[in-house]
Amino acid sequence: MKLAGKITGSFTLKHKFVAVTGMVFFTLSPSSLHASELSSVSPLTVTAFAIQGVSIMARADQAMADGNATEAIALYRQALATGGAQARVGLGRALNAVGRYSEALSTLKSEAALGNGAANHEIGKAYLAIGDYEAAVAAFSKAVSVSAFDASSHTGRGVALAAVGDAGGALNAFDDALSSEPGHPAAYSNKALLTALIGESATAIEMLETMVRGGRAGPRDRQNLALAYLTAGRRSEARAMARLDLDAISVDETFTFYDTLFALPPEARMKALLTGVIEQGQDLSEAGNLELTDNDNRQAAAARLTALPEPEVLPDIPPLLEPEGWAIQIAAYRKLSQLVRGWKILYGENKDILEGIEPRRSEVDFGGRGEYPDGFFFRLNAGPLATFAEAEKVCNELKARGTACWIRPPEPPEGRLPKDN
Repeated sequence: MKLAGKITGSFTLKHKFVAVTGMVFFTLSPSSLHASELSSVSPLTVTAFAIQGVSIMARADQAMADGNATEAIALYRQALATGGAQARVGLGRALNAVGRYSEALSTLKSEAALGNGAANHEIGKAYLAIGDYEAAVAAFSKAVSVSAFDASSHTGRGVALAAVGDAGGALNAFDDALSSEPGHPAAYSNKALLTALIGESATAIEMLETMVRGGRAGPRDRQNLALAYLTAGRRSEARAMARLDLDAISVDETFTFYDTLFALPPEARMKALLTGVIEQGQDLSEAGNLELTDNDNRQAAAARLTALPEPEVLPDIPPLLEPEGWAIQIAAYRKLSQLVRGWKILYGENKDILEGIEPRRSEVDFGGRGEYPDGFFFRLNAGPLATFAEAEKVCNELKARGTACWIRPPEPPEGRLPKDN
């Protein structure tokens, strides 16, 4: 069984499901030259390069650029005698590219210890691939301390932080990447994915739809958008987006995994997405990552699916001020316009459950706490309902369809309304 991974850059993990990372994972092997590598570059070929004035290092770099990591490994090994740190880092990068992570780690260890940013970056990727997320955080942190403007290292650090449950630190790392390189696609898409996983689905959808409409989204970005739609209860839109790149069976299997994923605490979801493991002891014998390809037709179809609607007059949603009864909270948004549109979509998807139940809003301001959640939110509620049992029944029905839900008593507004909402 091969299922789609949730990757937006080029990290490709060998698990059933993969999360957005933004770099490519490579592979490793012993320091001696393997027979398979010898066969990929003959002595005559190397001599020809020298005659033509093309160095082995230049040829190795070109092989990597062409996607031929196996040839690059053989060439970088031959360049070690004269290439120094550059050849060793290139070899580690190529080993990572073919999945030989343990060898990449041993190859890069000495250069990383000397403070080589590129070596620490590749070590971070290797640790991320093998699931040692704490070590990945440390390696990427060393990389960014040397090269503060390296967006890829900030992105890798963000993914590793998310995997260990530090959502706030991860979001800050993605912001650092975007400050270093505005529009960095992997950082942007990873930030959107994590934003969806911690419950801010409207913001995540807005980010990813902007990528799609701007022609900057690839297959994995579209799959991230499908996941964000699911977190918002927009299942039909999620399926339509996912089907652009996956067959129907893969969509069903992937969505089944996501439904289980949403039952986890928000801080545990990225790790589960990276590893494909929900429960300890889960069988990964059939694990695999489905490679997704892109084309103009799929990009155009995604743009049509995310096309902005004609301007509409949005109804007012009154505050939840009734002194009695119970309400269900089903989402939270940064902007009032997002809340109103979110209710229309959720009601359309769940009319059989929500019919006759009125939407209500409440507000909360967590202030500048420096960790998630912080800042101002509009809470979307439905109710009030007469009894706790009635609210629990509705909430359980929504949860069964993948929509988050909490039961709460009515309450007055909290905090002050921001002027730009």
